[in-house]
Amino acid sequence: MINAESPAFVFCDPDQLRLLCSNLIHNAIQHSAAGAEVRAIVSSRDKVARLVIEDDGEGIQEDVLLHVFDRFYRGDPSRSRRTGGTGLGLAISKAIVLRYHGAIRLESRPGHGTSAIVTLPLVETTSERTDLGVARNLEKGVVSS
Repeated sequence: MINAESPAFVFCDPDQLRLLCSNLIHNAIQHSAAGAEVRAIVSSRDKVARLVIEDDGEGIQEDVLLHVFDRFYRGDPSRSRRTGGTGLGLAISKAIVLRYHGAIRLESRPGHGTSAIVTLPLVETTSERTDLGVARNLEKGVVSS
């Protein structure tokens, strides 16, 4: 389920934003029961866009929660690349968010699910959106006159 009260414009490369969302949604699906609902909620307030990806999965123990953004960390050592990835998804997600001056955290209760909460600064004006488009093109090496 996706819920957005209104558009939220942020300064972030679209490919990086897709990767961030993909990583967070993939984790939520992977740690939920088959057929369970995963929710993506977008909101904005006080010059900040907020994305929450939440699931009703098994949740994360507090001692594991402290390390989830560490590269190659897996909370369940029985998981392998074949069954559960490389342990890089959340580390990559954190790097993306920090690159664009945002914040990311997980909130979880074992047995009740997990929420990944991302905040990024809003781009508020039309001129900022235009500047954003120019900056994105420069970042990708596209020059326009």
